[in-house]
Amino acid sequence: MCPQNHKNKSDNFYKINRASAILSLNSGLFSEVFPSLRVAKIHWNDEEIQMSFYYDGEISEDDHESAECAATEVMAHFPDYEFKVEIIRCDEPNPVPEEPGIVVFRRKEKSQKLDTRSRDLNENAEFYTTDRLKTLLSIITALQGEISEYLRNVKIGWGDEEVRIYFYYDGEISEDDRKSAEKVAANVFANFPERQAKLEISRLDYPARIPSIGGETVYARKEAKPSWA
Repeated sequence: MCPQNHKNKSDNFYKINRASAILSLNSGLFSEVFPSLRVAKIHWNDEEIQMSFYYDGEISEDDHESAECAATEVMAHFPDYEFKVEIIRCDEPNPVPEEPGIVVFRRKEKSQKLDTRSRDLNENAEFYTTDRLKTLLSIITALQGEISEYLRNVKIGWGDEEVRIYFYYDGEISEDDRKSAEKVAANVFANFPERQAKLEISRLDYPARIPSIGGETVYARKEAKPSWA
């Protein structure tokens, strides 16, 4: 069964564009990301929205349900469109097909090519109608290819003078995971050079509760329901 809808009341998009598509699918993926999910993409035209989910290994019933829950979240945002959902097995190291669409989620993989480019979002400034929108799209973009199975949650907070990013990992934090968090933060902070930057990388083993304060959640992995919930 899909969890309750996560979207903010202010996020009733109805008209799809690059920004609303990314935010909608990213919101749908909250608490629906298994380690086997490699890539989630979204593509649309004037009549139809297509979502594609690529998994590594045999696709389980839970995998199917998670993809369908994420898709349902997007459908709620755009009720005037037809929908097509593809759930595809594509084992690593086989490359995920480069068909049209926007990659909203990409996991960290041993076979991926190292991308050292800074993700400067100013070239897409026409999509940023609010400070919140620019901040969220900045970190969603930066997280692609930097999410390991040990990453539990990522939050971002901001104000007129500061941008704060929080990473929560399950188990001992490896050097590789720490470098990923730092790389994500560097890409985000580069888009806000006039603000103070704060990065916190914390170990918080499951089933400990993720702090409710600190900012807005932009990533949450799927976890079994703890006894305190």
